[in-house]
Amino acid sequence: MKSSRNSLSSRFHRSFILIAIFTIPFGASSQVSRGRIDLSKEDFVQNVELTGDWEFYWNKLIKPGGFDRRFADYYQFPALWNDGFSVTDSLSNIGCATYRLLLDIPDHTEDYALYLEDYYCSYRLYVDGEPVASNGQVALRKEDYRAEWRPQVVDLPQKEKTLELVLQIANYDHSKGGARQTIRFGLKDKIYTQFRSLWNQAAVLTVFLILLAVFFLVRFGFISLDMASFYFSLFCIVYSYRIAGADLYILHSLLPDFPWNVGVTLEYCTLFISPFLFAKYIEAMYPDETHSWVINSLGIIGAVFTIVTIVTTPLFFTTLIEPFLIILLGYFFYGLTVFLAAFLKKRDGSLYGILSVAVAFGVFSHLVFVYLGWLPRLTYLSFVGYIVFLILQSLQLYTYSRKNQLFRDLV
Repeated sequence: MKSSRNSLSSRFHRSFILIAIFTIPFGASSQVSRGRIDLSKEDFVQNVELTGDWEFYWNKLIKPGGFDRRFADYYQFPALWNDGFSVTDSLSNIGCATYRLLLDIPDHTEDYALYLEDYYCSYRLYVDGEPVASNGQVALRKEDYRAEWRPQVVDLPQKEKTLELVLQIANYDHSKGGARQTIRFGLKDKIYTQFRSLWNQAAVLTVFLILLAVFFLVRFGFISLDMASFYFSLFCIVYSYRIAGADLYILHSLLPDFPWNVGVTLEYCTLFISPFLFAKYIEAMYPDETHSWVINSLGIIGAVFTIVTIVTTPLFFTTLIEPFLIILLGYFFYGLTVFLAAFLKKRDGSLYGILSVAVAFGVFSHLVFVYLGWLPRLTYLSFVGYIVFLILQSLQLYTYSRKNQLFRDLV
């Protein structure tokens, strides 16, 4: 009994250490105050997030050299504009703004870089008066503006001990405006290492989903003929776009001319379709534990949201994600009861299923909290969670389909 308790304690401590390792954020936080941040004594062991109160000029696109700090406003970066307030202005999701930051760096000859993610929904960045990065086209009018989402790294040749960053953002297409992700500053090698790590994780996960889809589709067509394999393959195909065409937008990096409107429409359609395909996979595997009316209602909801996405503009359909996530949460708990019932009845592969639900709940919660701005993005946690979830689901499906095939062979 004592040995069992020691073993349980040991497992708990190993799990806690593993979680701690994977939840270490990518950037240290040194706060920006009134448009300035002093990193002159920073050792840059970690990349630094340029978070805090930047100089802010609402509905103005000011170029370097055109600032008068006597009229400076201040606004949190990153933060959405939606119904927000700067010191002097009330903001909305539609419009444009200029941010300005003075960045004091160490007086030595290290090479530095910036890591920029996507912002709502276009930007242009100047460093010391020179344009160094952009997504789309910022403009004062919608007619002259173009949206684009493509994370990138910017090299910073050191000229002065104090760098001036001027960031212009414009949005006329999305229900959200402003910035949700920060800018990271650090040593060039570390920034590129982080960027390649994020990109590689998304690429590996996309390829893994496609390989799973091919494997179970071939198994469905030539070996098992069970619908669970078919629906799981469709789910992997559809969800692979969620990994490649959303979040880190690696598809946009590979295809820089890919139309933004098409990309964002596919991003939302795959979000609305994939839960139904996964639910049909579970129904095919555990028909006695599921209720067809529940599964079909999810299909109807997904179809309605998808049709609305196709026939309306991004300005409208991007408002649908919050209500859909709330609805999806209810179905998630329903799925939990299905897996629990299957486990209690000792259905084939149900142990893998119940373990995968625990992993999925952690990943899903993390993604929702990141989307709502309540947590920083812990990329390794999401990546490992996705991989473990998919492996467990694959083991569950393989166990089920193999037993199912043996049963049909006997009959």
